[in-house]
Amino acid sequence: MAEVVYIIKPRAIKEFLEKIHETGVPGKVSQDYLVSIGFKSKNDRPLIALFKSLGFLDQSGAPTDLYRKYREKKQAPKILAKAIMATYSDLYATYPDAHRKDSEALADYFRTKTGLGARAVSGLVNTFKALAENAKFEGLEEEIELEEESEVELLPKTKARASVSIPSGEPSVTINIQLTLPVTENEAIYDKLFASLRKHLFPREEAK
Repeated sequence: MAEVVYIIKPRAIKEFLEKIHETGVPGKVSQDYLVSIGFKSKNDRPLIALFKSLGFLDQSGAPTDLYRKYREKKQAPKILAKAIMATYSDLYATYPDAHRKDSEALADYFRTKTGLGARAVSGLVNTFKALAENAKFEGLEEEIELEEESEVELLPKTKARASVSIPSGEPSVTINIQLTLPVTENEAIYDKLFASLRKHLFPREEAK
């Protein structure tokens, strides 16, 4: 899971998301900017850290492409859902339907993973739920799987060289396989690639 971030006033999350649609794209989301669009409380300041963790802002506070994509209202709920699943990837590894879990289950997870006290755990739960309430997860898992399959299909083809040697009167074949792997943090892509290699290189083992 990315950096653990929570805010004390979770209702500000929906308000800030609405501001993304209503206002222009700022050069930087700073404390002064938050005040200028109506977020004057000190409890609103963690919004910056939260949306950095979601990938809407870079480390300097400048809006990212994800921030700009979210401005398209029709796609916004799914864009947010993807960002949530990426930011809370460990939570989704434990609960694939984390956005449907009740507060008690979420609290147990955050309490175990973070070791934080009751107030902080409550903040984490309420922050996650406030985000999830503004996202649309239906059909998203299938879309992600299709995207991953497309990425695997776009990988360069495996190159193989075969050489034959006869060390002791019996023929043997040595196969050297060269792989060109993409730069990605998505481990599922590597898993699918190597699973495919195993299937084609060792069909007898797969049949067992």
